[in-house]
This record gives sequence, structure tokens and C-alpha cells, in this order.
Amino acid sequence: MKIICANCGQEKKIRPCYLKEHNFCSSDCYHSFVAGKPSGRKSRKVKAICASCKNIIDVMPSRVKDNNFCSNNCRFKWQKGRSCSKRKVVVRVNCSTCNKEIEKAPWQIRKQKYFFCNSGCRKTWKGNPRIGQSRTQEVKDKIKKGLLGHLVTDSTRELISSKLVGKLKPNVGLAQRGKSKPKISVSMKKKWQDKTYREKQLTAIMKGCEIHPNKPETVLNNLLQNIFPNEWKFVGDGSVIIGWKNPDFVNINGQKKVIELYGDYWHQKEKETNGANRVSHFKQYGYDALIIWDSELKSIEIVRKKIMEFHYA
Repeated sequence: MKIICANCGQEKKIRPCYLKEHNFCSSDCYHSFVAGKPSGRKSRKVKAICASCKNIIDVMPSRVKDNNFCSNNCRFKWQKGRSCSKRKVVVRVNCSTCNKEIEKAPWQIRKQKYFFCNSGCRKTWKGNPRIGQSRTQEVKDKIKKGLLGHLVTDSTRELISSKLVGKLKPNVGLAQRGKSKPKISVSMKKKWQDKTYREKQLTAIMKGCEIHPNKPETVLNNLLQNIFPNEWKFVGDGSVIIGWKNPDFVNINGQKKVIELYGDYWHQKEKETNGANRVSHFKQYGYDALIIWDSELKSIEIVRKKIMEFHYA
């Protein structure tokens, strides 16, 4: 059936099921008709004055404030140009590095102890442990004289140690000064000449590494336990140190014998001499040494025969 558009008056064919009180030929006609039709509801908006441009605007009662604005531009202009009615309270202090007079808020005075005019002064102050003040020679002599003969008691040492538990030392990670390096080197060389100190340090280092048998060492250990149960022990984790050297296996059944398992890649320079230097090293401490190469583990019977000959020799 034909209808007449309620907006433009043109005729249009529609189905009877779409017939309404107001019919339209297009969506544009519908929107223009709705926009021009007065609403039956009463508007709840109230009048207000823009605080920036002084124009009258309509706002909802819940949006009415002390300062109302017709747009964001008016809001930004008003915020930028307004003058605060309260006077800003500041306190004048001196910079802890350059002694320049600066202004700080009262809350900063309450919370802070040192003040700086810029980040450069702060970095300079942090880099100087005495905050820019140098001790005179007279003060240094007095400190030196007062510390002469002063001994720290054991109770004081224990107290200091308990306070430093879990804290890093102040010089950790910092490079030693040029004058200190030679002194430290000489003192450490003297310490390492002591056999007990050297073996103790090496054992601690190896223990800290938490070394476990690798695959070739595991194969050799299983073979030793199969031939001689509970007579050989893996000590490659640093539990046994013989003159700076740590063997891989040691006999724990009364024989002074050790076994070294050499990797073909890592010990290729010693392959020509078959580890003669290591054998002679253990010999001077009264130990007989056997060198086994990891490539020999491919033929277990040859290694078994080699171990038995060494064990019963």
C-alpha cells in the first residue's frame, strides 16, 4: 500500500504490517522529523554562567558547581589565568653543597635533613663522604694518636659481626685503589704459601661450586663399585686436595692410590705424555696415580683390565 511521508510529503509503497501513525520514506526523514518535533517532557536543566567567558549555559542540577564552564577550552583558560587566593608559604634554606639560598616547603623542612639546589649538587654531596669538608693535618694527627694502641675486644668484634649479618660490605664490588692492590697481592701470596690455609680455601671453593659427577665420571664410578665395592670414592667435588690438586677418585681401603679421568678435549695437550705431570705430582706425596681417558670408556673391558692391574700392583 502507499503512504505519505510525514516529513517531506512524498509517496512510498510499504507493507501493511509496517503502517504506523507517522510513516517516513527514509531514515533521513525520520531523524529530521524527530529533531524538529518538540518533546512532551519538561527539561530539568538549569541556567548557569560560564566562569571564563560569562556565557549562559544549561546544565543538570547535579552538575552545578562553584565554577561552571561551557567547554574544556574555557576551563583550561580559567585554570591557567586564575590567581590563588592563599599565599604560598615557603622557607628559605641553604644548599648543603654550594651554600646557595633556596626555597623549600614546610613539609620538606620537617622530613629532610639536607637540601640541594639541583641534581648536580646532590651527586657531588653523595660522592663526598665528608660532605665537602676536608680534615686538616692537625685533626688527622689527633685521630691517629688517639687510635694508637687501641685494641678491639672480642665482645666488640662479635657485636660488630652480628650487626653486619646479611649486609654487604661497603667496598664490595668497588675497584681497589692503586696503592692497595700491590699490598693485597703480597699478603695473599704469603697466605697461600701456608699449606693448611691453601687446602682449606680450595676445599671451600670446590664445595661452594656444588660439583657432581658428570656422565663419564658416573660410568667410571659404577665400574669401580662393580669391581671393588666400597673401596673407591668419588672426590672430584673438592673433598680431597693433594698438593693443590684435586683427584677424581681415591682409594679408601688403605691404599694410597688415585684415579684421574681425563677428557680428550680439555686435556689434549697432555695426551702425548699420558698425564705424566699429574702422575709425578701425586708421586711426591706418596700416591700412585692412574690416568683414564674418556674415549677409553667406549671399551669397558679394556678399562676394567687396566683398573685391576693398577689396583693389584
